[in-house]
Amino acid sequence: MAADLRRVLTGAVAATGTADPARAAAHLAALVSGLSLDAATPHGSVDRATIRSVLERHVAIL
Repeated sequence: MAADLRRVLTGAVAATGTADPARAAAHLAALVSGLSLDAATPHGSVDRATIRSVLERHVAIL
């Protein structure tokens, strides 16, 4: 599943013209995985608005 996520993100990031889409996608995948884990576990303190804000900010800098 992680490889599928990286593959999809690499394609999406490549469409932005990012110089190194594989590296940017790996970073984004790690961010998505971390946010997902924190949101899904009982101790998670990240709400939907924060997740969205963090992802939007990261995508904007690609």
